[in-house]
Amino acid sequence: ARPELFMEKYHTYSDAESNRQRINLHENFRSRREVLDSTNFIFKQIMTEGFGGIEYDDKAALHGGTGYEDRSGDETEILLIDISEPEEDLTARETEALVIAGRIKELVGNYLVFDKSTGNYRKAEYRDIAILTRSVKGWTDVFLRILQEEGVPSYSISREGYFETREIQMLLDYLRVLDNPRQDIALTAVLCSPFAGITTEELAMIKSHTQAKTFYDHVVFYRETGTDGDLKEKLNAFLSQLEEFRRKVPYIAIHNLLWDILEETGFENYVASLPAGEQRKANLEMLIEKAIRFESTSYKGLFHFVRYIEQLKKYDIDYGEANIQDESSNVVSLMSIHKSKGLEFPIVFVAGMEKKFNLQDTRDSVVLHSELGAGIDFIDSESREKSPSLLKRIIQQKIKNETVAEELRILYVAMTRAKEKLILTGTVSNLEKYLSDCRSLDCHEEVALPYIRIMGARRYFDWVIPALYRNPAMAPALELFKRKSPWQNPLYREKVPIKVSVIRTEDIARKLLHTVWKETLTKQILQDWDTDAVYDESLKAHLSEQFSFSYSHEEETKTKQKISVSELKKQAYLEEEEIEKEVVIPLLPKFAGKETMLKGASRGTAYHRVLELLDFAKSYDLQKLKVALKEMTEEHLLTEEMAKCVDLCDILAFLDSSIGRRVQAACKKGQFHAEQPFVLGEEKEEAEMVLIQGIIDVYFEEDGGLVVLDYKTDRIFKEEELKDRYQMQLDYYARVLTKVTGKPIKEKLIYSFALHKEIEV
Repeated sequence: ARPELFMEKYHTYSDAESNRQRINLHENFRSRREVLDSTNFIFKQIMTEGFGGIEYDDKAALHGGTGYEDRSGDETEILLIDISEPEEDLTARETEALVIAGRIKELVGNYLVFDKSTGNYRKAEYRDIAILTRSVKGWTDVFLRILQEEGVPSYSISREGYFETREIQMLLDYLRVLDNPRQDIALTAVLCSPFAGITTEELAMIKSHTQAKTFYDHVVFYRETGTDGDLKEKLNAFLSQLEEFRRKVPYIAIHNLLWDILEETGFENYVASLPAGEQRKANLEMLIEKAIRFESTSYKGLFHFVRYIEQLKKYDIDYGEANIQDESSNVVSLMSIHKSKGLEFPIVFVAGMEKKFNLQDTRDSVVLHSELGAGIDFIDSESREKSPSLLKRIIQQKIKNETVAEELRILYVAMTRAKEKLILTGTVSNLEKYLSDCRSLDCHEEVALPYIRIMGARRYFDWVIPALYRNPAMAPALELFKRKSPWQNPLYREKVPIKVSVIRTEDIARKLLHTVWKETLTKQILQDWDTDAVYDESLKAHLSEQFSFSYSHEEETKTKQKISVSELKKQAYLEEEEIEKEVVIPLLPKFAGKETMLKGASRGTAYHRVLELLDFAKSYDLQKLKVALKEMTEEHLLTEEMAKCVDLCDILAFLDSSIGRRVQAACKKGQFHAEQPFVLGEEKEEAEMVLIQGIIDVYFEEDGGLVVLDYKTDRIFKEEELKDRYQMQLDYYARVLTKVTGKPIKEKLIYSFALHKEIEV
């Protein structure tokens, strides 16, 4: 922030050995020669003592101190994205993000980076790459979305655009329709989404079928009187499910309603199957957390929740997407240049080179400077005119000069973050104009660019492109001009390790078209393809043969090959529920029962984790349990949220019970086993072997037999219901233990924390 403090030392201290000796730290032990040479080449032309406070000579320049081997392909790249004829459906930032995503996919798995830990080269991974921008606002949300759509995992500490993500928009539209289906825009969006799967042609059929006031009336009428059977079937399925959810709205909590929507519509599975599915699922779960938080307020119901979300969007309260990654994950890092200070990355993209500098401070009605004071406008009360005072103009120019000089130093920081590969990217709306402005530079043989051009820069490209233009070595790559005479300055006769690429929008459009074509090339298109007009009968016969192929074991592909004991139990329980009459459980106020909801983890998981960590060979009272629980959280074996969810009186009651004492006795004899995973293979009818997996809470040996124990935290107060629900689960555990140990099963027990007793199954 105050570079003059350093410059004062630079100019007053000397290289000679003395009490005021200056030590120049110009050796760079981070970067390849190509990164340093390209940085030196540009900054020798744009950093001067008059601008930047220091002459970028050999003393200030960076000198390599690393032992990288020389090889091709490591040169600095400059990607000029010409958007003179922009793609209609893409903004400039989206276009740049697409170009970067494509280059990243080319580098990952192909470019070799040096691994210090092994001392060898390895293939580049996503974690080796960082994308730096001058600011994060308005950039990271666009870049994250495009990178994820292109299948490039990415991470940003500062995130935006949560409410603009595709999955959240669709789910919020569905909630709006649940609240009031007579909202044409929301209903149309939901119909075109995976919730209904209606095409635009089918929407037109629905709209033209009758005259009605709202689109919802069109939809209902078409379901009853439409001519297209498939469309009627889709509408009927969608509306029936919608009506079922609407019946639940008055008595169900919003977060439970969201869970039901995700599970019953299959929307969660759809989202998980998209690129960056894990991130998208986390966004959905984050919305459920927001619903839980909302319901803790005095407002209730779907209507208020929808309005609450709309108010968040209206006032730009954007919490950012859910963080499922961190810097240690195999993802591309997105950050501001300021955030990157002190960091290093094998491959660095410096994006947004065309972004204009922020000179807003010079446009305020009152401008402030640490040395010159305050500058204000002069107001003539008689003529009612206002104009900047001389002092204000001086301060404005001073602030402008300092801001541009600071941007120069920030660019230096960005370019020196790269260890092995530096790539500068940016869009240019009129490349030819850029170049025509540079033609006057041909007559300048000084190393540095003219001061007025350096000072007049409004974006990073205003420095970089003129610096490249002046060097004849760049001319063949740029294909920009023909020089009439060779340069005499030795700086420009050197071979500069910089590769310039001009990317046109039509090239990007061609790639997008190819991607869309691949995604839409369906079986139906190939079946309807008229091959007679272009190809011979052999191609048509080949396609027909391929599509008519029938796999002899088709049914086996529909059978799940691996299933958990919990899933088997749930299937059996759901089958029983279908037979029984549906019972509506009333919502109880908080004072009528314990709070059992735990954010991020179930109550049962918390209890299981505590019991897993306890040493049953020891004796506990309530105070000792508190100490043990505190140690678990301090050692990060248990989260604070989980610890708060556990009632230590429940744990103490278990330890004091007869089964608790039996467990302690077995533990002291070394015959106690906890959290034992297993995989059991079973033959199914007309199918291959199915693997059944699970985890046995506890089993121990007693009198030559085995006792199986399962902890249950269900809020169920009937023993028979617990037995019926978990009979199958305990039977599988017993079968596994018999096969593995060869010992008989003495007992199968459930300990219910709700009933505070053991139950034999």
